[in-house]
Amino acid sequence: MRTVTWILWSLAFAVLEGIAVANRCDGDTLSENFYRAFRTRTSKAGRALFTRP
Repeated sequence: MRTVTWILWSLAFAVLEGIAVANRCDGDTLSENFYRAFRTRTSKAGRALFTRP
């Protein structure tokens, strides 16, 4: 039962994050919400690696 739960959760997460990344609205991905909730910032290297020019 645990395996099925993890698989379903992973699929739901992938679908929701995929939609959020495809739409490109501010504050809609898990990482953006995490950064806002805990008032953290990414490094410039990380931002350069994962964002489009």
